[in-house]
Amino acid sequence: MEETIATFGRKNEKKKLKMEDYVVGNKEIFAIEFNDVNKYEHYVYGKIFYWIQGIKIGKNEECIIGDAMHSIKWMVFDNGNRRHELFYTLDKNKVFSYLSGRAYYDDLDKFQEKANLESWGRFDIAIDLATLCNLYIFYIEGNKDSRIIYSFENGKINEVYIENGYVEKVIIEVNSLLNKFLGE
Repeated sequence: MEETIATFGRKNEKKKLKMEDYVVGNKEIFAIEFNDVNKYEHYVYGKIFYWIQGIKIGKNEECIIGDAMHSIKWMVFDNGNRRHELFYTLDKNKVFSYLSGRAYYDDLDKFQEKANLESWGRFDIAIDLATLCNLYIFYIEGNKDSRIIYSFENGKINEVYIENGYVEKVIIEVNSLLNKFLGE
């Protein structure tokens, strides 16, 4: 949908593109939602939220969504590469401590080397935006289902188990949707 808006102090008018509101995935399982997304010149801005088991995560504030593309592209590259038997079975608090980097404070050398060798960053599926600050979401695949461990603002560590591949489908669709809107 296109609408015309006046530019500030210019004679010519510029086009502003508006993307319809989207929910990619199922809010009761796992989803990423976009609201009020607009593209003006080289900027894409709007609101973005995660949904995990019916819980809406994110601040109701506008942000530059174009900045999310870097995070999402890496998530797509890591699809199919998030299996880790120990992280799948280990206590959620320990997994969160390792993957969030908090364990490094106790023994930096031991964990830093292992994290780099095993590419622990691949488990992080939180989009890096100011409106999603203090959000940690880690996705670990098992043999039959996947485990999501997450925390947002209140510091409580939560976990859910969902069907293998579901989150990856959402990530791919979000990437495709944003690329289409950005014209890439």
